[in-house]
Amino acid sequence: MEEIDRDAALGVLERGEVAHIAVVDADGPYVSPISFAVVGDHLVFVTRRGRRFLALRRDPRVSVEVSELTPHGWRSVLVQGDARIVTGEDLHTETLQALLRKYQDDEHSLLGTSRSPGPDLSEVVAIPLDRVTGRSSGEGTHPRTRHGRL
Repeated sequence: MEEIDRDAALGVLERGEVAHIAVVDADGPYVSPISFAVVGDHLVFVTRRGRRFLALRRDPRVSVEVSELTPHGWRSVLVQGDARIVTGEDLHTETLQALLRKYQDDEHSLLGTSRSPGPDLSEVVAIPLDRVTGRSSGEGTHPRTRHGRL
């Protein structure tokens, strides 16, 4: 594996479609997928008031992972930091706009469908992009090589 620089890592975040966030609640570690965007110097997403939200309120420390396949292998980026619930700020509006722009044309749109309404967009979460690291499988690795198989 090889380290990738911050600019390359931020590029992975910009292009990423799905991230996995790890939180800790009373029952232990909990990982779940999220739709997300990068707004300014934050990774942002929305959440309902379920297990993930309650865990964030109890302990704001998180790790978020985003991966991409490349013609030469894979890249993986990790964002670590303290998540905060965003209320009454410009970042709240910017987050909703960024998420709608990013996902509105996708078949799994945040706008939802008649069978499955979109999420309650009132809980916006922001994680500062202060601690961003990335790795790649390196040149010449088969594109199907996944994390943990090297």
